[in-house]
Amino acid sequence: MIKMKMSANRELENLLESRLKFYHSGKLRKMLNLKFIFSKMVEKMAILLDRPFILKKNTFWLERMLLVIPEEVSLNIYRNIFFEEDLTKYLLKYLVMV
Repeated sequence: MIKMKMSANRELENLLESRLKFYHSGKLRKMLNLKFIFSKMVEKMAILLDRPFILKKNTFWLERMLLVIPEEVSLNIYRNIFFEEDLTKYLLKYLVMV
């Protein structure tokens, strides 16, 4: 059981690391990513129409979450699967193993 939890935790850490690489990448790389482009379009449409959009997206712990675009936390989760880098790392390190 502990081995399975450690393996699952490592997979989540790997997923987070790959998303962090994208998060810290330059504008050009982001603008070539279709999901990022779509999120920007939805964000701009929500602002122009003065109406939020509700989308479903997987979080870093791989569960579905309803996100309200253009709200900032929702946009970060939609684009990166996490909101705050240090908090996410802390949660993976200290809470996922429980």
